[in-house]
Amino acid sequence: MVRQYERNRYAFSEFLGLAEQSDLRAELRDFPGVPYEFFGGVEDAERVVLRLGDSAALGYDEPWPISLVEIKPKNEKFADALTHRDFLGAVLNLGLTRERIGDIYIADHTGYVFCLDTNASFIVDQLERVKHTSVTCRLAGELPPIPTREPDVLEVQCASLRLDLILSKVYQLSRSEAEQLFAADRVFVDGRVCRQGSRELTPGALVSVRGYGRLRLLADAGFTRKGNHKLQVAITK
Repeated sequence: MVRQYERNRYAFSEFLGLAEQSDLRAELRDFPGVPYEFFGGVEDAERVVLRLGDSAALGYDEPWPISLVEIKPKNEKFADALTHRDFLGAVLNLGLTRERIGDIYIADHTGYVFCLDTNASFIVDQLERVKHTSVTCRLAGELPPIPTREPDVLEVQCASLRLDLILSKVYQLSRSEAEQLFAADRVFVDGRVCRQGSRELTPGALVSVRGYGRLRLLADAGFTRKGNHKLQVAITK
């Protein structure tokens, strides 16, 4: 990708998970002069594409190679209660790999799948069924408003702002269970893998924990009489 950028061309990756994003951020520190950006079709996407280059460096713009496919039941009255896993499984069963597919959103039995441009028409032409439900597919211009559940806001008390303590409190884990999450590279802070439970969080930090969901530290609201921090944390699953 760097060699392509050095030939004055944009370079794009396939879709990347959190661990891959973290690894690439570390690799890109070896190329301080190369501009880069991550994007997944919408803001706050979890699966994203890496782009090397920008208009300031290359002198022209190039659109992201990302398309959005709408997958809609032919008859909503008889449609299954389709889940993220159902839509993903149906797309992968066409022979595509996970790296070709981005985030998936669901609204009113309809799935919206971000994918690479080169695979969009194939999905539209070939996908006819999700689980037991017959579907029609089309390219969508943009993601419609998706109803989302408001995050749960908790107040937890911790002796410090250490991440392992916060995870233990929020997810009701023992110290050893929290340590295992860090050892298995399942904890990410603002998109970067975190291997140190002793890391202190700052308000606004977004933490993703594989298998548990996401949490954001909203505020450090002072201290209890015993000297513990009173933390406000927003949790989504």
